[in-house]
Amino acid sequence: MHVTRSTCLLVGTLAGALAFTTRASAKPGGPIAAPKVHREAKPKGPKHPKVHHRPSPPLPMLVGIENVQLSVGANYVLVTTDLTIPKEDLGPGDLRLFVAFGAPGAPRAFEAKLLDLSQRTPKEPTSLALERVPSCPAHARVVLGRPRMAGMVITLRREHLKTAWSNQNLAIVRLRAVLTPPAHEVDGGHEVLVRLGAPEQLPITVRSISIEPSGTSSTVTKARAQLCGQGADSVPLTVQGASDSQPTLAPILAVRHEDDDLCVRYWVDPDGDAPSSSVPVPVPGRAMTRK
Repeated sequence: MHVTRSTCLLVGTLAGALAFTTRASAKPGGPIAAPKVHREAKPKGPKHPKVHHRPSPPLPMLVGIENVQLSVGANYVLVTTDLTIPKEDLGPGDLRLFVAFGAPGAPRAFEAKLLDLSQRTPKEPTSLALERVPSCPAHARVVLGRPRMAGMVITLRREHLKTAWSNQNLAIVRLRAVLTPPAHEVDGGHEVLVRLGAPEQLPITVRSISIEPSGTSSTVTKARAQLCGQGADSVPLTVQGASDSQPTLAPILAVRHEDDDLCVRYWVDPDGDAPSSSVPVPVPGRAMTRK
């Protein structure tokens, strides 16, 4: 290959310039210094320790609902659900139950208490610790509703359950939720949806449903209840405290499915006092958790 003199001069000039640049950027007797990278300092703040819960032991078999009661006031609906937990060896750890919110929305206030049904020395109900969550956490067991629903985690300490079971073979957890009154439907009725459940794919049995007026500013004239959900049996269920001309079935005899909930529709006296925001909403107990 023929190389001209001008080409050789150009190559030599570039090589010399490269060598000069390398010597200028290197320290004498040491390697070439790496370029400095500026890193922004991370803001220092208080560290919040992570709380690790022991996974809840499995639920006892045959968890049930003794009663679902609606107390209808002028500007609220109080839904009371009595969960029954049979005596069983749970193993180590506290029992954490997840209960999902129903409808028409999240409760304005919520509480959970462990009842003492001892006939000899009855005691005050034990208030249970509550944690509001967007869905069921890994350390809790779903009792009412579905895992991806918003709701509450209720912690039953092992010693409290042992005390309840020492008096009888059944512990009762009373859940109380204060709801905003649902808007009336075309037929004038109001509907409340109460979550049911199927722990371990076993639908919970509801023994009874009842309704009552709360205060003197509302009168319940009629009420109906039925299971609701995809594939639910639409047979009307008996509601104590309200008359209905159509035949009904005792809730304990109803055919249940895993995704069933309970829909209760009620009618109030249109000639009664109009709902007023000045009527105080009952907050049963100082431990009631407000929204």
